[in-house]
Amino acid sequence: MAFILVVEIVAISLFASYFLKFYQSYNKARHIGFPLVFSPFHPWGLFWMLGGAFLGPLLLRLPFGLGEFVNHIKSDGYYLTRNALHQKHGPAFIVVSPGCIRIVVGDGAAVEEILTKLHKEFPKSELYQGLKVFGNNLETAEGDDWRRHRKLTVPPFNERNSNIVWRASLTQARGMLKTWVSAGKSGIICTASDMMTVALHVLTSACFGRDYSFQPSESSDSTIIKGEKLSFKVALEAVLDSFLGVVISSAFPKSSGLLAKYVSKKIDTMKFTVAEFKRNLREMVDEERAFLKTTSKEKNNLMSALVRACDLEVTKGDGKRSLTEEELYGNLFIFTFAGHDTTANALMYATALLAANKHVQSWIKEEIHTVIGKNLDSESWEYEKLFPRLKRCLAVMYETTRMYGPVVVLPKSTGSTPSTITIRGKEYTLPAHSDVMLNMVSVHHAPEFWGPDPWSFRPERWIIKNGVAGTEELLQPPYGSYVPWATGARVCPGKKFSQVEFVAVIASLFQRHGVQPVPQPGETIEIASKELSEAIEGSECVLTLKMRHPEKARLAWEADA
Repeated sequence: MAFILVVEIVAISLFASYFLKFYQSYNKARHIGFPLVFSPFHPWGLFWMLGGAFLGPLLLRLPFGLGEFVNHIKSDGYYLTRNALHQKHGPAFIVVSPGCIRIVVGDGAAVEEILTKLHKEFPKSELYQGLKVFGNNLETAEGDDWRRHRKLTVPPFNERNSNIVWRASLTQARGMLKTWVSAGKSGIICTASDMMTVALHVLTSACFGRDYSFQPSESSDSTIIKGEKLSFKVALEAVLDSFLGVVISSAFPKSSGLLAKYVSKKIDTMKFTVAEFKRNLREMVDEERAFLKTTSKEKNNLMSALVRACDLEVTKGDGKRSLTEEELYGNLFIFTFAGHDTTANALMYATALLAANKHVQSWIKEEIHTVIGKNLDSESWEYEKLFPRLKRCLAVMYETTRMYGPVVVLPKSTGSTPSTITIRGKEYTLPAHSDVMLNMVSVHHAPEFWGPDPWSFRPERWIIKNGVAGTEELLQPPYGSYVPWATGARVCPGKKFSQVEFVAVIASLFQRHGVQPVPQPGETIEIASKELSEAIEGSECVLTLKMRHPEKARLAWEADA
């Protein structure tokens, strides 16, 4: 009886705590003025994190829309529902759950306002702390600390570096295209992984001064054997491919008990991979320091610039501030992490979209042949002369990132004091210490900016024809309609880097070749294109938006007639 009584007391206490937290969240949210949506589960709670993948699909089947809350707390809910939730609840609403309120903002002007306001008003969400696994960096820093990081890390992203990116991208594209064409009419299913390889090699060249030839993903040997030294490339690939595992492994100093029984092997492997990545970085940094001591010549890559910033002498009163050793490694990693996955995804989506839309291929080929010609080998392409003129190729990137940008929801928060935003002429006060989720899907698909077909792939919407001069110009999107690289002071410093890489790869692939989906037996190209479009739509989000089944994008490349 005593045991039963204890159980009952514990159960009552837990329920009382649950409903108290729910009421506190409701009381915090109800005065703001936005519609309220209720969720019985905390979106970052252990229960939902462990069981959400299984429970979510079941709860969504509940009648009368009782399971709609699932779309508000699952990582890709706002992508899967398109703009339906904002059409129902308005440009902003609040998800109320026990111990948490999430203010979801889908109004483009309000999103830009939040992104351009001072850091203390809308600081980074605590979710970003996981990006400190290798050290504090530009992405995790705030306030004066962020300004110091920005000043020291941005200079390498200049025109000289863009030229390196251009050359490296063309080299990788040539190797990749040769492999793809050799597959013949049977096509390839490794577009996603090969684009990851290209993006990785461009980053290692432009950021670390390490050049690698393109190797097809099927033949790359990246098996991790604990105890063996890993090359920089293998260690970096492993860390990038399993970033969540890296964060989790860093949270466990030692595997023991049940953890040891079930997951210690994976945790230990990730710890080994992280250690090897750090070892490689230390060796490269030591080499760079030795180089800088023997010559006054500067390498124009990220690592060289950060090593110089780390070794700055801090003199009182002169305003100079250096990076710590930990911040050096943190920034080297974060620029690689942020630039790799995003650009590779954009290239993957764009290639698949172009395969499914033959007329857009013809449209960009027209520009490539006008600007570059059909016969000029890419070894001779000059960045300064060609990149600014390939506007249609860049328009393909803009349209791809508008529709399938890597970030579905950008997490922010309010600071230690209330913050204000204006939505459609009305000012709202958001309580301190509240989660603010910027719905990028809603922003990038708003009909008031993008017309009646915001879900259609139409890169030509980005091109404005100058009737007098007979030239084409890129559309400058209206305020609050397009922010894939963020905006304001915290705009992504690698924006130009990614654009140069994308344009170089696309122009090189489509100068003399075309791509199409491979039909199944008895299918037409039209049916295969429709199925490819459906595979593209079937995307999901873990950290970034990706195709759920990239292997369904079987693509065949052939030389133009």
